[in-house]
Amino acid sequence: MPGENPDQKLKDLISSMPDKIPAESQEVFLQRDGFGRTPMAYDFKHPRQINKDQERIIESIHEKFSRLISSALASTLRMVIHAELAFADQVSHGEFLQSIPVPSTAYSFKIAPPGGGAVLNLAPELVMSIIDRSLGGKGKVFASDPHTLTKIEMNIIKNLVNQVFTDLEAAWENILSIQISDVALETNPEFIQVAPPSDQAFLVGFETNSTNVSGLIQLCYPLLTLDKLLAQTASRKKQKGPQAENSAQTIPTPPQGLDKMKVPVAIRIAQGELPLEEVANLQKGDIIKLDTAKGEAAVVLIGNRAKFLGRPGLRGKKRAVEIIRELSPEEEERHR
Repeated sequence: MPGENPDQKLKDLISSMPDKIPAESQEVFLQRDGFGRTPMAYDFKHPRQINKDQERIIESIHEKFSRLISSALASTLRMVIHAELAFADQVSHGEFLQSIPVPSTAYSFKIAPPGGGAVLNLAPELVMSIIDRSLGGKGKVFASDPHTLTKIEMNIIKNLVNQVFTDLEAAWENILSIQISDVALETNPEFIQVAPPSDQAFLVGFETNSTNVSGLIQLCYPLLTLDKLLAQTASRKKQKGPQAENSAQTIPTPPQGLDKMKVPVAIRIAQGELPLEEVANLQKGDIIKLDTAKGEAAVVLIGNRAKFLGRPGLRGKKRAVEIIRELSPEEEERHR
């Protein structure tokens, strides 16, 4: 009949046959459309504009980036620190800005090509740890009110951020050659103007962990910027053709930037313990008897971790060490 609701007619038809169709099947049948497809939930406030293949490309790039910034942080802090990809998700640009604390250590920058903007944000606890370590401390974070960075502190963080952006360019290199420019520090997220708050963005987070501190590093790409980057990536693949793509899959690519990374090396020749009273009374000319035996091998430290046993000596006019053997995991724990 004209004007009759077809959905209601279907429900009435199914309800009239309870013995032939089980209740569970009725519910499943009613949830499907006329073509046998099950509806999927869709959030109209946060429409998905990045497909799964594009997500995999982005995650692959930033997994490589996480390894590079691990080396950059370890070199800057002179301690073992790990960074790993924690999450990658689509959010609105406004939601990202609201999640940044005030004062912030956020850097807006441009990526060429295509010339779009993006944001790098460092967690306050990570920033304070880097500053404390650079000024001779142990990289610990002390409970205090957040404060805007001083000129000296800004310069300390700037040196690290420059290396981070160099690593970001290297991470994208195998996919697309990019250049980062117009880097600007923003201490108030309200002044970050890389995209309107209502625009969608892709947020990538990296969790950094060390003995004394853990913190989050965030990269936020507005989808307008990311779409242009991915479009350039797709056109580059077409220019290379399928043969170049297959050869890229079969030939392993060496890690970029790691071969020239410098890692601090030290030698612990002897060690011991003294009562605090004796330490307070130490004077020039006093002799301290240590616990290490005369013929005992020295411990070679890579970063701040014991990794080898060695024999110290001279090579030319420089001090040197001959590696005897690698420490076992149990010995590494004992020499911490």
